[in-house]
Amino acid sequence: MNFKTMALTAALLTGGAMMIPNVASALPINPAIQAPSVAEQVACRVVRERIVTPSGRVIFKSTRVCTPGVPVVVRPIVRPRPVCTIVRDRTVTPSGRVIVRTVRRCG
Repeated sequence: MNFKTMALTAALLTGGAMMIPNVASALPINPAIQAPSVAEQVACRVVRERIVTPSGRVIFKSTRVCTPGVPVVVRPIVRPRPVCTIVRDRTVTPSGRVIVRTVRRCG
């Protein structure tokens, strides 16, 4: 036999051996042995408080209260009020008439 025929036969036998399905076997797992949980299961609820400041402004504060431990303050919801002024606007029409409008400007 020449070398090419022997190499081809060896390659076919190796490829054929790789095509045979193997029986899958897994190691039995003991259910008594488990890793500790990374996250605790905790019953939490969000409490929303309405706070009125001395100036009359209303602020809502959301607080997250969980069963085992101290409540965690999420963040108060504060919306800045726009500064508004009332301006009397005078407009002169082409006929000479003066129109005075009260305009509320916020900025």
